[in-house]
Amino acid sequence: MAPARHGGAREANRRPAGAPGAFDVVDAEQRRIGVLVGMYTDGGGVSGARLEDVNQVVLTPSGALLVYDLDPTHPYPAATASQGYGELAYAAANCQGQPYGDATLPGQFAFLPEGWGPGAPAYMLDWSAQPRPLDFQSRRREGRCWNESGTIDWALPARQAGVVPATRKPLRIVPRG
Repeated sequence: MAPARHGGAREANRRPAGAPGAFDVVDAEQRRIGVLVGMYTDGGGVSGARLEDVNQVVLTPSGALLVYDLDPTHPYPAATASQGYGELAYAAANCQGQPYGDATLPGQFAFLPEGWGPGAPAYMLDWSAQPRPLDFQSRRREGRCWNESGTIDWALPARQAGVVPATRKPLRIVPRG
């Protein structure tokens, strides 16, 4: 047997596909939404799951961690607001001052207190801070400020991490490169 040959014009013209395991998520108009950082289902495993139960976790260029489901009829991103990611709390009335989020919620998804449509501000918790109890006087959710009081046992400060990008489904996963 002849030894295998390496190199030559064919191999020299190949480009690397990007870092191993690195994938981008693009929409139907080929706009880059962000980097795919994971997938999960609302129940059971990804294999054999119904399309509407599969979720992609995407890190946007501005640092927001958003969840997109694969159902083309659902808004963008998936409504994590129903899981508590739709509100921020404030120590002062009228949603003034530093916003805080509940650090006990699963995952580290973006908080979307103004809704999840394109252009809505996305907030991320500051995980370098020490969680602490917060007696709040107001909360922002559903695009409004609500003057109501309560306590969050494990609050972390939140910072704006860009906005929800405009997208058109279907979303595709493509190798970075």
